[in-house]
Amino acid sequence: MDDGHEATVITIVDDLLISEKDMRYDLTTELITSLNEEFEDEMTYEREPTSFNGRGLSWDRARGLVTLRFAAKIASSVEEYAGAISRPAERLKMALKAGSTLDKALSELKLSPKHERSTKSTAGQKLMRSIVGVLRWIEQDNPSLSKRVHCLSRVIACPPPEATDLALAVLAEAFDARDDGLTLGAVGKGQDGLSAMISTNLDMREGGAPEELAGIADATWGDDPLYALIVTAFGASIYHSMKCMHMLVDSSTESEAVATGKIGEVIAYAREVWRGLGIPLDGPVLVGTDNRANMLLSSGEGAPSRMRHAIRRFKVFVQRVERGETALRHVPDPGNASDYMTKFVDKKKYKLSHRWATGAGSDGSRAVPNTGDGARSMWGDE
Repeated sequence: MDDGHEATVITIVDDLLISEKDMRYDLTTELITSLNEEFEDEMTYEREPTSFNGRGLSWDRARGLVTLRFAAKIASSVEEYAGAISRPAERLKMALKAGSTLDKALSELKLSPKHERSTKSTAGQKLMRSIVGVLRWIEQDNPSLSKRVHCLSRVIACPPPEATDLALAVLAEAFDARDDGLTLGAVGKGQDGLSAMISTNLDMREGGAPEELAGIADATWGDDPLYALIVTAFGASIYHSMKCMHMLVDSSTESEAVATGKIGEVIAYAREVWRGLGIPLDGPVLVGTDNRANMLLSSGEGAPSRMRHAIRRFKVFVQRVERGETALRHVPDPGNASDYMTKFVDKKKYKLSHRWATGAGSDGSRAVPNTGDGARSMWGDE
């Protein structure tokens, strides 16, 4: 508006989420009126929404936080596929694996030999595929599921008999953590000066990620090469992804370069989103890697010797550094949260990484309670 007042509209197909500055409703009312005129009052709207795009929204105005959850989707999926999971006594009888035992079983999961595979799916295989479909959806708000979902997805073409119980065990984990979600809105928690250092220690013991836009990547090198990316802002993940690396590389440095290159692409896109939203970015975005050789080569601070055959991969990211888009810094393994997406880590690192990625406090209390109809919206009070 002429006086500088503004509103932001997020659209997903025909769904709109509106946030208006200073709790005014001038632009919101104008937009709703216009839409109703255009569509002859066929449009419906809700103030104080408690859900959007399948996610539950819980608001904490006092602390300026919002937690996004797929709790309802998880609960309904459990009731559809295995209601016993929600009932402790019945779940106990299912004898589902958990913890490191589940990690080990998932790691060892493999497709049956080709000559043993049937062209007709069993009921257990159909159930397993349905559960994995749900897990892939809710993994959007739960990075801790990434590695588990990957292990299940590797055998989805023809799941072995044990895959169904393992899928149920992962669904049970998701059910137990259904109120975690992603808690966004942290302000005042920064990483001042980090982009100016060659190496930095991101202390995950402090809880969620910092306020400013940042990224961290990790990769594995071996029989099952993967790369994982986490882009954070306002205290939690705003984008995370874990994918197979569909190329042959000769070293861990090269695999880490692939991960760094991929997160560079995402950061470039995120910078455009920030620009479109009017959020200033006064300098490069911090990107972390736990491979020092990759950091030196990708940032242009090191010279290749025996890596000339792969230098093109590094050069693309060097150009991002030269343009001031990113600042690549070495983050030692204990501070790399994306590590828990590519491999099964010990319990301590799992908890620290999950808190970092999801914005939960040391005891999980930072998340806004899932209070249902008592939740607040970004439209504020009447």
